[in-house]
Amino acid sequence: MNKLIYPLTFILFLHCTFKIENCSAQWVQMSNGIGTDKIVHALTSNGSYIFAGAEGSGVYVSSNNGTSWSQTSLDSLNVSCFAVSGNKVFAGVNGSPNASNGVYVTTNNGTSWTHIGLGTQDIYCLNVFGDVLLAGGYGVYLTLVAGGNWTLTSYNDQVISSIETIGSTIFAGTPNNPSCSVHRSTNNCITWSETALYDKEVSSLAALGNTNFVAGSSRGVYISPVSGSLWTSAGLSNDTITTVITMGSNIFACTLGNFPKGSPGVFLSSNNGSSWRNRNQGLSFYTLVPEVLTLLIVNNYIFAGTMSYGSVYRRSYSDIIGIQNISTEIPSAYSLSQNYPNPFNPKTKIKFDVPVDDPEGTPRIRGNDRVVLKVYDELGKEIETIVNEKLNAGTYEVTFDASKYPSGVYFYRMQVGEYNDTKKMILLK
Repeated sequence: MNKLIYPLTFILFLHCTFKIENCSAQWVQMSNGIGTDKIVHALTSNGSYIFAGAEGSGVYVSSNNGTSWSQTSLDSLNVSCFAVSGNKVFAGVNGSPNASNGVYVTTNNGTSWTHIGLGTQDIYCLNVFGDVLLAGGYGVYLTLVAGGNWTLTSYNDQVISSIETIGSTIFAGTPNNPSCSVHRSTNNCITWSETALYDKEVSSLAALGNTNFVAGSSRGVYISPVSGSLWTSAGLSNDTITTVITMGSNIFACTLGNFPKGSPGVFLSSNNGSSWRNRNQGLSFYTLVPEVLTLLIVNNYIFAGTMSYGSVYRRSYSDIIGIQNISTEIPSAYSLSQNYPNPFNPKTKIKFDVPVDDPEGTPRIRGNDRVVLKVYDELGKEIETIVNEKLNAGTYEVTFDASKYPSGVYFYRMQVGEYNDTKKMILLK
């Protein structure tokens, strides 16, 4: 038997080593051209190009989803952040000598870069707000995306680590304010007011839909409505958060692994922080789980920039959120299958099909259909969103975990455009 197992294991190893796309069920190093020793602080995308900002070696670019990277002409500075508007990619620089900090811009995907100011400022974050470019250094600065002079806003006495916007509301977070950790402006940065988050050393902010902000801090994750009047702890409170990003109802948070209770890596919550899942499978450099500093979701992948150990990793987005594509055949119509097992305790699987053409035969644009799968209790109250993603054609399977719900009858409903279907399931504990 051993003579059969060893060759088969070796074949599977080669299959995963040389066919990266076959290993999407875990994180895979994407270090060709960028190396494994870079400290990658920032990731962004523009069209078919992905950009990585590294400490001491500037900006790298990939045009094939990270399979290979090339260094751009901005090649020796500490790039900490990006922002994108149209064909412009902005890069923020800090910790560099000779007034070479500040903000740079490229309009040709990194072939050339132009320094557009704030050369004596360490820049830690950028954000495009309509036709305005916001920069976080020692205070919040602004200029027009089209170009012009920089203006220091009235929030001018703290290091700004993150800026995020929803509608006309701007949140700015700081890692070193002994009192208020996040400030808010609703009048284009003319005035700023304190929100209700204090003494948390905020590293990252993200918008959660159109109604809430998420903050990553030295004491875990917090969520607030746009008003900023109430911040609620959303878990991972034993750890320092390096970055948070969102996609639909999914929140991703990266942790440093604080001693003794914390653990490093990437965590996912699909229920506003009520529970978190470790998503570190394959995220390792020899025996180490690298510290992840930045995340990017694009082209149905999630990318991670790390602290030296591997530089950049990639994973299938559908896989990381628990949506498994389980067949190579392309369905001809939408369908929602009965969960199995049923009755169940406490987990069950739900399978569904997404076709190339819709049920009426109209061609779809692949990857452009938002599939929504929700669970309701016996009274019709929505209790959980399992899927809220744009998916390519295929047959998918997700797991519903009802550990926190009582025994009873539940319903799950799938909706894609005009298609919808509902089925019943029974939880028996």
